[in-house]
Amino acid sequence: MAVDSLTPSSGPHVAIVGGGIVGVILTLGLLRQNVEVRLYEQAAGFREIGAGIAFSECARRCMELMDPAIIDALRRCGAVSVSDKASEDDYLRWIDGYNQHSVDDPSYQKSLAQIGGSGFNGCRRDQFLEELAKDIPPGVIVFQKRLDVLTQEEDGKTLLGFVDGTTVKVDAVIGCDGIKSRVRQHLFGANNPASFPQYTHKVAYRGLAPMDCAVEVLGEWKAHNFHHHVGPGAHLTHYPVANHTALNVVVFLSDPNPWPDPAAMVAEGTRSEVETALRGWHPTVLGVVGLLPATLSKWALFDHGEYPASRYNAGRICIAGDAAHASSPHHGASACLGVSNPLHNTLPSLATSLTTTKRKGRRCTLPHHSPGPGPHAHIPQS
Repeated sequence: MAVDSLTPSSGPHVAIVGGGIVGVILTLGLLRQNVEVRLYEQAAGFREIGAGIAFSECARRCMELMDPAIIDALRRCGAVSVSDKASEDDYLRWIDGYNQHSVDDPSYQKSLAQIGGSGFNGCRRDQFLEELAKDIPPGVIVFQKRLDVLTQEEDGKTLLGFVDGTTVKVDAVIGCDGIKSRVRQHLFGANNPASFPQYTHKVAYRGLAPMDCAVEVLGEWKAHNFHHHVGPGAHLTHYPVANHTALNVVVFLSDPNPWPDPAAMVAEGTRSEVETALRGWHPTVLGVVGLLPATLSKWALFDHGEYPASRYNAGRICIAGDAAHASSPHHGASACLGVSNPLHNTLPSLATSLTTTKRKGRRCTLPHHSPGPGPHAHIPQS
């Protein structure tokens, strides 16, 4: 097998497996610390979907501490506040998406609850990743490298073997390879249920709608602010992205059946499937669904809640992001928690040792509790 030799340096050689947002942010953070690093991504290029993602004020502070270039990339990709900054409750709003409470005003939706502090900014995933990649020097990212095996060598180094037959020897490995992480499987073993995610019996249809069209359906204020429209067995979430030129829309539906193909967690869905599931809902919700493309991404929601990680590292191999603690999106915190992993991994060793215990507690708790708010975001038919 061919062996890839990293450029000699006095510091450690680190391999990051997985080129998602967490892996790329971590790469930038390590480069700023003058760590020799390469990122190995199995795809031929970056492939994040054009759906939205939102980061809390805490997550953005973590980005800035790792490298101010990360925050610059977030701004360049059109990240905007998902709620009115003048509001004291500017994060989560639940409104009745099913019942029509006013005959005189068909657009009226009853407010059910609102909570939260300041600070969530929303953007498109693909645009953020594209802007992040611009700050990584040529040669650091290696595409078309699907990890096969990890082997601990007698000299303390780790040998990564890829499916194309090539290998690379490094001092440390950080698995940012997502919810189906090969690095996680190496840590816990192929026969351990903790190595694999479990289906939460929820699916999410994701899509983007033009903001000018969304304003016609929702009204100016509602379209430019984060809302959960809740009803029986489902809810619809939306918030602005791309400098308020687009509305990110996610429809969460319950699914009592097993997911047909755990190897493929994203399937092709249709707008008509969503319209059928939400038949009889408030006309405003149906109007938002009508703005979506005819073909949608249908995501099966898997997590590690039933079998959380007992540890996040073994020697010089560790996991981060969804590879470590994949969770359902109902707390709106999974991506933010993933961003804090790179900060932890780029901190000096003393600070790292002081944060380890707190870090593990938070990351075990989120996957366990994240499915909980899902059913509570639904209201009975009345």
